[in-house]
Amino acid sequence: YTAETPEALAQAYAAWAATYDSETASLGYLLPFLIAAWVARHVPSGEGPLLDAGCGTGLSGPSLKALGYPDIAGLDLS
Repeated sequence: YTAETPEALAQAYAAWAATYDSETASLGYLLPFLIAAWVARHVPSGEGPLLDAGCGTGLSGPSLKALGYPDIAGLDLS
């Protein structure tokens, strides 16, 4: 939170991306699994393509694929 410019913020997030998945998993981050469960409840398996807008590092993708959604596109502005 010490970034003073948009460029510095982008660099900070780029540096964090390398360890983000393992760090959030170690903290019990469940949102990717909850998102996949919500999709499975409301979208029939095999439907698609799906757009994961704001996907970050793509943590929801593997769960969505395991639930029968093979065609997923991710988009994130970070």
